[in-house]
Amino acid sequence: MELYIGKERTRSLISKAVFFISVGTNDFIVNYYGPPIRRKTYTISTYQDFILQLGQQFLQGLLKLGARKIAFVGLPPIGCVPAVITLNSDNALINRGCIERLSSVARDYNRLLQSKLTAMQTHGFEEVNCGCCGSGIIEASILCNPYSLVCSDDSKYVFWDSVHPTEAAYYKVFKDLPRNIANVKTESPSISAILIFGDSTADPGNNNYINTPFRSNFSPYGKDFVNQTATGRFSNGRLANDFIAKYVGVKDYVPPYLDPTLSIEELMSGNVISISEQMEHFKEYREIEAAIGKEKRRS
Repeated sequence: MELYIGKERTRSLISKAVFFISVGTNDFIVNYYGPPIRRKTYTISTYQDFILQLGQQFLQGLLKLGARKIAFVGLPPIGCVPAVITLNSDNALINRGCIERLSSVARDYNRLLQSKLTAMQTHGFEEVNCGCCGSGIIEASILCNPYSLVCSDDSKYVFWDSVHPTEAAYYKVFKDLPRNIANVKTESPSISAILIFGDSTADPGNNNYINTPFRSNFSPYGKDFVNQTATGRFSNGRLANDFIAKYVGVKDYVPPYLDPTLSIEELMSGNVISISEQMEHFKEYREIEAAIGKEKRRS
């Protein structure tokens, strides 16, 4: 196709085309429930996993080649296929009812397929298996640095570096959170603080204040943050906890707990506590009662 219409038009054609994938019917009716070769190697459960894995590999191959609109068809009620009834009925001439145990296999397979497809959803992102910074397959921390090339549109990427998501992906995570967060906002408008226990995907800069070579307080990290500031967040912008904090009305973004310049007011309204020493830091956090009073803290 590229020889006839060129690479760009071919790429556009593939990205706008609709792909239909239908696998499994013959695999079960003929290959598994036909000659007993497959049944000697696989249980029905492991054979379902085998077919799903093949389907997933094929789907990922299409995505890698530029396909974006893909329909994956599940199994029909294979126990109701006429040939299956004929081969499995006690009296094929009189009893033409569906073979329930085989239709049950199809239903189980479809549930597994739906679960796998849901897990693979790209949520509108075009690049899901490499990061925006550098090659996107190995760069993180110092390997993603001011000399690294970055993609032209990070909103199309799930990952900023080879480990950590983009601001766009974090926003998607925030938007997909259970709506009970909305209920919290409505029912408890006086939320006093937000405290985050997490790792580098939630860290707004605690790494700046500990002895570690793995930092992100330099560009291109933070290029989409306020004033293009590299705060120590391992992303191009805000994290999911920043969006949550703003949504519930606590603050626009969450500061790192270990920042020595934080005021008592900032500590009161929330921060991120490093996962590695989270309980010790939380005990320290409780000690701010000496500065603000027990009753006020408890409120």
